[in-house]
Parts: sequence; structure tokens; C-alpha cells
Amino acid sequence: MNYTGVDWHKRYSACYTVNGEGKRLKEQKIEGNCPELFAQHFNHWGQSGRPLAKWQMETQRF
Repeated sequence: MNYTGVDWHKRYSACYTVNGEGKRLKEQKIEGNCPELFAQHFNHWGQSGRPLAKWQMETQRF
């Protein structure tokens, strides 16, 4: 089984796909968080991939 992590940012996201042993198989920077590019990344793996989600909010006051 492959696993994909998405590091979501305001202007772009980064997708990292690893296999069950943790070997990095693919990484992709998705400019503008374009839905078509996300679909391209996930469709590359067909049904064998599983997305993982992590949310972290950071607030800084100046």
C-alpha cells in the first residue's frame, strides 16, 4: 500500500507519496492548489493509494 501526505499552504501544496516501507516514491509541488494537479498526483497510483491528512494551524501575532 502507498501513502500520500499533503503539506497544504496558502499558495501551493506539496504531496509526498511513500510505500509501506517508507521509501519515497513521488513528490510534487502543486502551485495554486490546483484541483487538476491533485487529481493527477492521486490518479497516478490508481486505487492502491490512500491519502493521509494532517492539520496544523499556527498563529503569530506581531
